[in-house]
Amino acid sequence: MNHKENILALAKKCKDCKKIYETLVKCFGMDAPSYSTVTYHVRMYHE
Repeated sequence: MNHKENILALAKKCKDCKKIYETLVKCFGMDAPSYSTVTYHVRMYHE
């Protein structure tokens, strides 16, 4: 699974970008995508 798929999977259950970002940081640490990447994909998913 790439980061975009992870973000979209989390976005299905939650619209809060900060919570999604924090979850990804817990899972991937320094390899997590940037906050701006998370907000971009979440916005695109929910539009």
